[in-house]
Amino acid sequence: MRKRYRYITNGLAIGENKLSDFRLIAANSIKPSYDGATALRVNIPSDVELTKYSCDSYSTTEDERTLDELGYDILIWYQDKRKWKVHNEFKGTRLCDISLSRQYLQLTYDPLFISRFVIQRYVEKKIEGNFYLAKQFACYEFIRTMEDEELEEILIKFMERENLESITFEDWAHDAEIIWDIIFSYERYKSLEFGYKKRGFGETGLGVIDKSDNTFYDCEFACHWQKVMDIVREKYPEKHKALETMYFNERLNEADGISRSEMDSFIMERFQLVGENKRLNDYIE
Repeated sequence: MRKRYRYITNGLAIGENKLSDFRLIAANSIKPSYDGATALRVNIPSDVELTKYSCDSYSTTEDERTLDELGYDILIWYQDKRKWKVHNEFKGTRLCDISLSRQYLQLTYDPLFISRFVIQRYVEKKIEGNFYLAKQFACYEFIRTMEDEELEEILIKFMERENLESITFEDWAHDAEIIWDIIFSYERYKSLEFGYKKRGFGETGLGVIDKSDNTFYDCEFACHWQKVMDIVREKYPEKHKALETMYFNERLNEADGISRSEMDSFIMERFQLVGENKRLNDYIE
């Protein structure tokens, strides 16, 4: 029987991690964009259920077996030969550390290569371990999936902002901080971080999503409904009084010109709870 594989490009991936922690990329969707790119090729047994939406280029799963349990290979991309090679001697090392190994990468004066090096180094030194996991995962995934054209666009914006004629990276940490500030404004980055927050990797692992604009609001344990009330008060003040009145008086079918059915529909269509055992409609029924 033919083996089934999926690929992981997240820079923090290591064998002890669960399969459910990562986006799983099919072979025809993995596109290395530079020499020395790394990936994990994970064996996917037939009993692993994968979920893929038509709008996504990856699959997910709830299977909590580790990568070590399933079996995997470490791959490094060789641009000159246009092929992946297996380097399992790096097992136990994070992908983000492998990609900087000079044993397999020749450091040249190619400006895009150096820029990638500096951008990733900033994540390792300033972001990893200092921010919530969703931000760390999103940063590494952005780097892994960043095409040369997108990087060039980012660097042009950096030069315009700093009024530079050339990039020297003399103060690499300062320059990288500004470059990441530009990246954080990109919708592609925001989408990556939102996706990880939605999967429970935010500041608390809990939160409320406003589906109208895909905004994620972190909250503490047992505070989901209070966060919904806070969001309505701040973003939809015209509905807050009616929501509060009907929530504390279950017999009322209308308040402030808004019917209970209208309010229930608004809440159910607008919000989604993350990391809450109770369903949203349990709060409004």
